[in-house]
Amino acid sequence: DMVFGIPARMRADGSESEAPDMAAVERAVTAAKANGAQGIIVSFLHAWRNGAQEASVKLAVARLAPELFVFTSAEVWPVIREYERSSTAILNGYVHPRVSGYLTALEERLKRRGVPARPMLTKSNGGLMNAAEGKRA
Repeated sequence: DMVFGIPARMRADGSESEAPDMAAVERAVTAAKANGAQGIIVSFLHAWRNGAQEASVKLAVARLAPELFVFTSAEVWPVIREYERSSTAILNGYVHPRVSGYLTALEERLKRRGVPARPMLTKSNGGLMNAAEGKRA
């Protein structure tokens, strides 16, 4: 099982009623790594209104397991519906290692062939981002 509950509570208005249990975060990260996780998705109720709890857990995970990527649902898709927000963050986490690896390989091949152009990616909103941003997105 790769889903770990973390005691924390954010009210619907975005105010915190229970801070995330950082000991539980540490246990979850240890278990996720033992189960072969490549990354961690953090998703709490009402994070669309206030993503501070998710952000604090993301920082803790990054400190505990810098080799894993970490995304929060609020940074990926900050919308009111937790199922859709969580699912979108999970899909982002699923494709992230592949896309990141592809972009790294593309940059290396272009550099080896002497191509001075830097890859640019189209965002879903029609804007552009460079490959480094794409690897973080």
